[in-house]
Amino acid sequence: PSEPPLPAPLWSDARAAPRALPVAWLDGLLREADECPWVDFKHDNHEPEALAEYVSALANGAASAGQPHGDLVWGVRDGSREGVGTTFRPEQARKGNEDLLFWLQVSFRGQTEPEFFEVTEGTRRAAVMRVPAAAGRPVSYRGERFMRLRSSKVRLREFPDQE
Repeated sequence: PSEPPLPAPLWSDARAAPRALPVAWLDGLLREADECPWVDFKHDNHEPEALAEYVSALANGAASAGQPHGDLVWGVRDGSREGVGTTFRPEQARKGNEDLLFWLQVSFRGQTEPEFFEVTEGTRRAAVMRVPAAAGRPVSYRGERFMRLRSSKVRLREFPDQE
């Protein structure tokens, strides 16, 4: 009798290309959604520590609003929601010497697991980080829980009425 194969290691898909989302998905989001607790738009800001705070904020914001997930979309101008494209490629990004995606998986193990997607239209592309809503308890990063209130990322402890 042969032994069952070992499960793929955690890092096996960390550098895989993001899956595609249809352009219609992004068009609909831009038409219907302002920035809110579960949606945020960025042009190119992808500093890893801030990104980890957004994982917490989007997961907690989505949960508080009864949404299944939160989305951070790069390639959209913040105030105008104009699709401008991004150079951010999550599968190539790094946090120090680690792949960014692996670092995020390790940082949030047991709490949530963000996924990355991309939307391409002609020469413009958008990157999307989708974070499942927090389940059972708030998602924290380095012991701090974050949330999005209106269009701002805040520390949850500063707004106890939101917990």
